[in-house]
Amino acid sequence: MKLVKYLILISLLFSCGKNDEEKVEQVLESVENFLTAGKCSDALSKIGEIPVQEKNALYLKLKASAHACSAGYTTISFFTDDLSKVDAANLLSSFATFSLSSDFDGEGNSNFDSIQSAIDTLLYAGGISLTTNPTAAKRALIFDSKDAGEINAYLLYLSMVQLGKYIHYYGSSDTTGVKGAGGVGSECFFNYPDGGIANLNAALVAGGGSCNTDSGLSGHPDLTSGTDIVLSKACQGIVLFNIFRDSLFNLTGASIPGLDITSLQTAVDAVFTVATFSDSSIVTLKSQTRCEADFADAAGNTDLQTYFGFIFELLHNKT
Repeated sequence: MKLVKYLILISLLFSCGKNDEEKVEQVLESVENFLTAGKCSDALSKIGEIPVQEKNALYLKLKASAHACSAGYTTISFFTDDLSKVDAANLLSSFATFSLSSDFDGEGNSNFDSIQSAIDTLLYAGGISLTTNPTAAKRALIFDSKDAGEINAYLLYLSMVQLGKYIHYYGSSDTTGVKGAGGVGSECFFNYPDGGIANLNAALVAGGGSCNTDSGLSGHPDLTSGTDIVLSKACQGIVLFNIFRDSLFNLTGASIPGLDITSLQTAVDAVFTVATFSDSSIVTLKSQTRCEADFADAAGNTDLQTYFGFIFELLHNKT
């Protein structure tokens, strides 16, 4: 009798496990169908019916796609409409010309927030802690090479789209990517202190604009707080670019049609060779939480300005 009860219990346990697995599969299939039909809110609602699947690559990609769909993004349209615009010689300027870039108008923008939710879903895939530095290398230890590669490639696309929004707004870009022509009234991201950052003025002049207090060029008002750069918004841009860089340099498998990866890597490498930071972790940091915690003091503020001066100003160079 005890044996019969034991066998029934085991049977029920396996049956419940199988039903849970079947439910996940059914929900994900429904989410795929909603996304194919462009029903973004239905896809988001549906995927919320099952618990978070931290190590299920399909779940993570579909959840990210549902968030991105809410912001008007599809990978098909990104490949069709935007990849051909990428120009290594005017890298961030070209991102600002993407089809979704101009809809960002500052903090609280729902489309920007939706793309960020998609990025965060993939960035911390596998259950990586929000307080650690999420990297392609860490995800490669959790997922097989195919899934890790697909997550990484998707992160590359989304980080480019999000950077396009960020650069369009904070770089005061017009629809052709011209810096300072967007009508905000700023010519630079920030107005850097004269001589306060080694070699920066010379680099900025060579890059098309000095952006210092003697130049008469002003920084974006939303990035400026007195003589400081606004921590949270600066970190947002820095983290986005570091995600883009990490994804770009960790692509695996076949090349991406329409994207000259080698030229992009060369352009990115060039600006990082001339910048010096008191805390060099800023160039690899991909956690907003860590960035705001680690760079909140005076030295951190100088590092934030240095990053913007050498990386953002020099790569958003279309004038």
